[in-house]
Amino acid sequence: MTLTTLARCACLLLCVCLLLAADLHAAAGGSADPPAAVPGQIKELEEAILSHRRAIATGHFRIKYFYIDNQTGRRTDWVLTTYFDPLRVREEEKNGDVVTTQIFGDEHYYWYCDKKLPNSKGYALVMKDAADVQRSVDCYPHEPLKLMFHPLGYRAGHKINLEYFVGSAARIDLRAAQVTWEGQQAWKVSFSTKAGSQVAYWAVPSYGYSIVRMEKTWKSDLTGPHSDAVQCTVQHVRDDIWFPKTVHYVGTMGGKQVRQQDLDIEVVSVNRSIDPRLFEPITLNVPPDTLVARVPRNPRGTLIWNGKEVVVATEEDIVRQMAGVRSGSTLRRMILLGISLLFAIAGGVVLWRRYLRTPAGTSR
Repeated sequence: MTLTTLARCACLLLCVCLLLAADLHAAAGGSADPPAAVPGQIKELEEAILSHRRAIATGHFRIKYFYIDNQTGRRTDWVLTTYFDPLRVREEEKNGDVVTTQIFGDEHYYWYCDKKLPNSKGYALVMKDAADVQRSVDCYPHEPLKLMFHPLGYRAGHKINLEYFVGSAARIDLRAAQVTWEGQQAWKVSFSTKAGSQVAYWAVPSYGYSIVRMEKTWKSDLTGPHSDAVQCTVQHVRDDIWFPKTVHYVGTMGGKQVRQQDLDIEVVSVNRSIDPRLFEPITLNVPPDTLVARVPRNPRGTLIWNGKEVVVATEEDIVRQMAGVRSGSTLRRMILLGISLLFAIAGGVVLWRRYLRTPAGTSR
């Protein structure tokens, strides 16, 4: 065998070794970065994500969840039953043996709790004009459709819509790459916000373009690094509709976990007709003679629920709501006190609910 032949064999052997080494490197997970998406691909991906979620026009959901505040050690459990269509939403919240219901209807917003008022044998129904209520800010019947479209807990993010992160034109350094998620082909989309936060989410096309994880990190000069993250399992509902089955939220501050929330979601129905009476007070099971806290106050006077509708209350109606009232002067004082209490409830219910039910931090 000549030297030339030996040289050729050596070169060929070297090439084979290099190819084998490359294959072994890839098999060991040391392959090059996954292929990145071009801007057109990212746009198509996010349009698909949004269109699949918007394909849910009506829904009936039951959500069990608990929230842990690691700073106080307080744990809170709720069961939420939600009905919604494109214009209306009803949310029934069960906390222990107390049920609170909110309705954002065609003309009015209603809030009713089946627990009696302190020192009274009566209940209270809050009623506002829908035009005077900012549905996404003042009310807390959050439609489940925003789940996984922000990295915060279920009761937070009330000012965030579906396009706050996905499809937003305000993002910086937008990029995406192909990855895998539970053996499925997926996309990881990353970007920065103008406030300096870093955001990333993972979407799986084979799961109806579901977002299965979203996380946000940022730094504070006072408390150090912060993070909010949600991750879910998904369920196939019908046709090409998928929805989260469980959602796990964790919030950290200074490297320590400070908040946790877990949801267990039952999709009772989607895109089925919803009984329109569910968005009316007649289905709240409000006892007759219940005082109505009307905001703004009705010029005709104090209102009462008579079992069928809201009407102007008589003095005798109000008397029946006040326990232990006998004398006329005491009656007048109790009437004024009762009306003041009702309006305090109406004005303070939003602040009270916001304090109790905003587990995650604010968005940046």
